[in-house]
Amino acid sequence: MLSPARFTCCNSGANLAGSYNPFLQNDAANEARLALAQEVPTRDGLSTLYGWDARITGDLFEFNDQIVHAAFGAELRREKITDEPSLNAQARFENDYLVDVFGFGSSFSTASRNQAAVFGEVYVPLTAQIEMLAAGRYDHYNDFGGTFNPKIGFTYRPTDELVMRASWASSFRAPSLTQAGVKLRTTTARYDCSANELVNQFYCGGLGGTGTVNVLELGNPELEAETSESLSLGFGYSPTRNTTITVDYWQFDHKKLVDTDLTAAMARSITDVTQRHCGLVPDGQTGISLNPNLAVGRDRFNICQVLDSQGRDLTNANANMQEILSNWVNSTPARVTSLPLQRDHVILLDNVGRQQVKGIDTRLSHTFELSAGKLGLDLDWTHYLSFERNKAGSDEIESLVGTYRYPRNIANLRVSWRADNFSTGLGANYTASYADDISRLRARNLDEMAELGALDENGERDVSSWTTLRGYLGYDFENATITFSVDNLLDRDPPKVYGASRGFDSINHNALGRNYRLSFSYFF
Repeated sequence: MLSPARFTCCNSGANLAGSYNPFLQNDAANEARLALAQEVPTRDGLSTLYGWDARITGDLFEFNDQIVHAAFGAELRREKITDEPSLNAQARFENDYLVDVFGFGSSFSTASRNQAAVFGEVYVPLTAQIEMLAAGRYDHYNDFGGTFNPKIGFTYRPTDELVMRASWASSFRAPSLTQAGVKLRTTTARYDCSANELVNQFYCGGLGGTGTVNVLELGNPELEAETSESLSLGFGYSPTRNTTITVDYWQFDHKKLVDTDLTAAMARSITDVTQRHCGLVPDGQTGISLNPNLAVGRDRFNICQVLDSQGRDLTNANANMQEILSNWVNSTPARVTSLPLQRDHVILLDNVGRQQVKGIDTRLSHTFELSAGKLGLDLDWTHYLSFERNKAGSDEIESLVGTYRYPRNIANLRVSWRADNFSTGLGANYTASYADDISRLRARNLDEMAELGALDENGERDVSSWTTLRGYLGYDFENATITFSVDNLLDRDPPKVYGASRGFDSINHNALGRNYRLSFSYFF
C-alpha cells in the first residue's frame, strides 16, 4: 500500500529522491524509490467466546385432555475482542489523525463482557381450537445491566382450512463489543440542517440541506441496549390442498438505536464550549473541529481570531456565538455564511433515536396438477404502511416510506413447471418507485436537471420502478442435481439515481446486469 508523501518544493538545498519508473525492472535504485512510498500495515485481532448452556424439555401436565409442553434453559457466556492495527495504520492526534497508509481505515478497539441468561417457554392447548405459546427470557450483562423480554402468541383454528394467529413480544440487542470498546474508528457521518435550527444557522448559513464529513468514532461503555416491541396479526387459508393464502400485518417499535448523531453534536458545539475546537479535536476529547486556516482565493481567514463585542473568542465559555458568527460572515467574502468546518470531528456512539415500521406481507401459492406435470404459481408481496423515525439530532418525526431508498412495495412473482426429473421457472422481481435524494445536489446541478426535464413541476424527481426477470432450468439425477439460472434475463440497467454517489441505488437495485450461474450438487 502507498503512503502519502510530503514534498519540499523550490528549495535549492533539497535532495529529491527522483522519479519511480514502473517499466524499469531489476534496478536497485528504482526499487529503492518505490520503497520510500510503501508501508506494510499489520492488524492484530482476536475474538474469543466461551459459552455454557443447559436445556430441558418435556411434558408438564394434562390440561383439557391435552398435554402442556415446556422448555427451560440457562446460558453463561464470556466474550472478549481486541483489534489493534500497527502504528502506521492508526489515526492519532500526534499525526493529525492522518493514517500513514493511503486508503487504509483505522479501527482500534478492545472490550470484554460477561453474560448470564435464563429462559422458559410453555405451550398450552387452551381448547381444541385455541393454542397459546408463552415465553420469557432474562439476560444480565456486567456492562449495562439486565433486561427481561416476554413473548405471547395465540393460534385459533375455527375450521380445518383457516388458521388465525396473533403474537406480541419484546426484544433487545446488546451493544456490540466493538460499539462499546472502539477507541478510534475513521468513518464518515451525515448532518441534517433541516432537523436543527442551530445547525442550520451556524453550519449551513440558514440554507438547509445536508452534508457529509469525515469523523472519528469513539465507543461508549455507557451505551444501553437497543429495545424493540413487535406485534403481528394474520391468517392462513387453504381452501384446497394445492392452494394457500397468507396475510400478516406486522409492526416493530425500536428504541434507543445505537449510532453516531453528528447533527446533535454540531448543535451542542454552539452551546457547549468543550465541544467546539480551533483546529483538530485534542486527544481524548470529543467535539467539532473548526478550520482556523480557511482559504478563500489568495486570502486566509481564522475563525479563532474573531471576537464578540466583549472581546471573547469562541474558546471562551461565555462567548456570544451569535455575535461571533455575524462578525465572521462580515469579515469574509459573501459566500462564506457559516462557521468553517475542518475535518475529523470526534463523536461518541450513543443511543440516538427510535423508529416504527408497519407493513403487510401477502403470499399466494397455487399448484395446478396437470397430466404432463405440475404448474406452480407463487406471489410474495410486502407493502410498507409506514416507516417513521426521529430525525438525527431532533425529536421531529420523519416519514420515510416513498422517500429515498424506501420503496412502498416490493414483490416477487414466480411461475414454475415440474415434470418427472425436469424443472423450469420464470420469476419477476419488482421494486416500486420512490423519491430521489436531490437535496444534497448543488444549485447548478439542479438547474441542469431542470433544463433536461428531469425534475417535475415541484422541482423534485422520482426514481423509476424496476422489474427484472430470473429464469432457470434444472434436472434431478438419482443422486445429483444440476441447475442453470440467469438473473436479470433482459439485462435491464438499474434506474438512474442522481442523489447516489454511484448513480444508482446499491441497496434496492443491482448494476451487475445479466449474469449466469451453473450449479451442480451431489448427494452421498
